Amino acid sequence: MELEIELRQAIASHGAWKERLRLAVETGRSDISVETVCRDDRCALGRMLEACDAGTKQSVRWKCVREVHADFHRSAGQILEHALAGRPREARAAMAYTSAYAGLSAKLIAELSAWKSEAARMPVAVR
Repeated sequence: MELEIELRQAIASHGAWKERLRLAVETGRSDISVETVCRDDRCALGRMLEACDAGTKQSVRWKCVREVHADFHRSAGQILEHALAGRPREARAAMAYTSAYAGLSAKLIAELSAWKSEAARMPVAVR
């Protein structure tokens, strides 16, 4: 599968995942543990990043996406921890528009979008 398509799918998956976390905050329940959420290698994007070839893993873009993605997962884990501990107010505050979580989410989408644009401009043989 082409990198551009994988990145498009990762962006969509990220949005669906955020909705799943929002639902956990609202219900106080989740079928995923905090420990799993904190790991950046358990979601589709994490698996895609790990599957990249060695050359891609040396790129500044890959390193930036991986770092922001890992930070996002740690932040999401903290939110889920609040939600599952019966602290929805704290969980909602941690998800607020001005929160670190929201900033990390926006930065991750921006980095993925920029990477997708770069991939779209690359000759097929280089991808």
